[in-house]
Amino acid sequence: MAHSPLSVALLLLLTAAVAIDISRHRIPNALSFGGIALGLGLQGWVAGASGLLAGAGGLGVGLVILLPFYLTRGMGAGDVKLMAAVGTFLGPAHTLLAAGLSLIVGGLLAVLVLVVHGELLSTFRRYGAMVKTLIYSHTWCYVPPESGEAAAMRMPYAVAIASGTLVALWRLSESGRLVPMWGS
Repeated sequence: MAHSPLSVALLLLLTAAVAIDISRHRIPNALSFGGIALGLGLQGWVAGASGLLAGAGGLGVGLVILLPFYLTRGMGAGDVKLMAAVGTFLGPAHTLLAAGLSLIVGGLLAVLVLVVHGELLSTFRRYGAMVKTLIYSHTWCYVPPESGEAAAMRMPYAVAIASGTLVALWRLSESGRLVPMWGS
């Protein structure tokens, strides 16, 4: 199977983002904005104006879908910008799928961290208390995790974005063989 310039560049972007995020707990602007420029440039080169429109649409979807998590301090700005960069390579529909899968993977990774640290039940109790307060007093009261708790740890979310994106890049064909979404 031949690899398109879009797929190779996207895989390189994701690999770099994961490596940097794991080691530094941040995704540099140069990587995200460089990925955006590269994605849009390759889209324009491969598919012309329609490619540029698809890339711009994917950028918007990637940005908008993760922005609420940044605004509520659930993730960093670098994660949002990385998803926007991924969107330039995938277009809007595939970006929506990749972002949704990334959120699922991120949630599973967070639960795994809580289980490994033995803090799953205490975290559920904390959130249960917040919901109980909301139900009985009709006000939302966020109770942050204590310093040192697993729920307070920074998670390299590029891992979730890369994993969700890789799953989104593949779909089952009628033969049961995995094929890339953008063709071979």
